[in-house]
Amino acid sequence: MVLVFDVKKYGFIIIREIWFADFPVDIKGAHSIAFYSCKRKNNLNHFRCVPFPTLIIDLSQDLNAIWRRFDRKSTRYMISRAIREGIQVKVNTDWDEFYILEKNFRARKHLPPVDPVPSKIRGHGVLLFTAYLDGELVAGHLYLYDDRHIRWLRAASKRFEMDKRRSVLVGCANRLLIWEAIKHAKNKGIQEFDMGGYYIGSPNEELERINAFKKSFGGVITMKYNCFKDYSIIYGLAKKFTNILRQYYLYRPLQTIINSQRASLVGKIKG
Repeated sequence: MVLVFDVKKYGFIIIREIWFADFPVDIKGAHSIAFYSCKRKNNLNHFRCVPFPTLIIDLSQDLNAIWRRFDRKSTRYMISRAIREGIQVKVNTDWDEFYILEKNFRARKHLPPVDPVPSKIRGHGVLLFTAYLDGELVAGHLYLYDDRHIRWLRAASKRFEMDKRRSVLVGCANRLLIWEAIKHAKNKGIQEFDMGGYYIGSPNEELERINAFKKSFGGVITMKYNCFKDYSIIYGLAKKFTNILRQYYLYRPLQTIINSQRASLVGKIKG
């Protein structure tokens, strides 16, 4: 089974998202299709396939074997501490509160905003795990799943809003959420847990820290593919126009600064 979501853009353009297919195939009824987390790519039907490295945990293993692969200090200890500190985990509750948490978290990290999960698909291929410290929502993870796969999609927390001790406990809560999601998925008979990406590229301190966090859960680096194809000329033109505008508005502030500095330098030379 795969997950299928229809997303509307520009009011009438339908983009069909398909998750967890073995490989991309042509599908009618949409202006554009996007296959995410494919096992293989398909270049025969003119799909644009982008490699997507990630970390996979094999859920066919015994739960104790999965636990033993976790890093002892950074992961197992912190999960155990979260449990000792009384951090509670809930599944598929407080969706709106999670969206507010995520909105604030992304603003603090200067990340682009994301839309809330539509109410009509909550609980249908989507899982929300939330953690509570002294009754307060402090962290949440959003997952997509089908009968064979579960993928970590989004996360947010209050770690930037806490004192040092409580911020550490939020870190413990984040690890506990992943552990609870692993156990939940295994109980449902799901075969693989996808950590949602693994950075491979030029040195980047923040992304490498995220890599270390994800790798501490013992997953194996695996190559998946995200594949895209447009069927509508109108949508293709709209997308190109949007990209041109985006590049213009990203370039314009920089060019304004350059022009200002140039004018200042010319003024000093003339003076």
